[in-house]
Amino acid sequence: MRVEFPSRRKAGDSSFEYAFQRREKEERETAALPLILPDQFALLSKQGQATPEHARSCVYHLKNDLQIKPLSQRGSDSEAGHVGGRVLHWLWGQDMNVRDELSLDRIFVERLSYFLVAEGREEFLWKWLLHELATTKRRVNKPGRHLWVPGIMNAQREFFDSVVPPLRTLHRALEDFSGRRLWPMTFAAAVAGQIMITSNNVPPYDPALFTVVLRANEAGKKGPVLRYTQAAAMLFHPTQPNARFFLNETSEYLKLGINTARDAAQNAFAAHVLRAAYIFRLQNNAKDAAWLEAIVKTRFPVVWAAREKKRLTELETDPKLEVLRRQYTGQAPPTFDPWS
Repeated sequence: MRVEFPSRRKAGDSSFEYAFQRREKEERETAALPLILPDQFALLSKQGQATPEHARSCVYHLKNDLQIKPLSQRGSDSEAGHVGGRVLHWLWGQDMNVRDELSLDRIFVERLSYFLVAEGREEFLWKWLLHELATTKRRVNKPGRHLWVPGIMNAQREFFDSVVPPLRTLHRALEDFSGRRLWPMTFAAAVAGQIMITSNNVPPYDPALFTVVLRANEAGKKGPVLRYTQAAAMLFHPTQPNARFFLNETSEYLKLGINTARDAAQNAFAAHVLRAAYIFRLQNNAKDAAWLEAIVKTRFPVVWAAREKKRLTELETDPKLEVLRRQYTGQAPPTFDPWS
């Protein structure tokens, strides 16, 4: 199998750099907002004087402060334990322009979602989304609520330290937000789900939830991009990791996609290639493993240089690969000599 590698893109020729800079700017601007404590927001809300800036500041600074003093240490009477419900209730009472503005504020959505999950109030948010998307305006305009579902999913992943609750939320999103008009809702949720499952430290879980991610990917992608996304996911199957699908898509993806991807995406691709090679090594398939390793060595020297200290360590401790490690019959460790 032979591949002609396209030349690497030049720095600065992608819009992803702009997106990254925009996110950094949003973070700085939110961090610079005057501090609003939960009890202050509660009072302002009761007086009808709370503003979007107050809401942003409240959830942003409180989430940061949790690293110093968790909610469990603040007492049941503390406003900090009710800030999610308080801010959501305030949001419900705002006009459509404010709800649109804050629903497209990534930082606000992520922080508020965390508090709603921590308080067990995500069901209220879900019902609000269904109501919002059923209004007359939402039938003629693009739905601007697509950040909320991944916001809930990411909050559940952080709060419960498990992919099971967020993948169940993804399944619910596919059921409740179906249809061409609402595809941004499921697309954003699918991206969040894909990121969660393609992790080296996620333990085995119900394969039925894994298929939910594959189904969600099909709702927003097609062609080579879909095939590559699904193949990458199969490397992280919770009970039966499979590298064959990824091997079949590698050549096509190299030709069509990776030459225009940002550095982070290229490094992620290279890490997937090494994972596929490791799986083949565990299956005593040295030929395909060596071909994949050559791609990383030739094309992604930074990732190749870190293969033993970082990548190999991550692979050797991935609990999803334990079933293959137990079946391995070759020399141990399987990738030490080939990657030296």
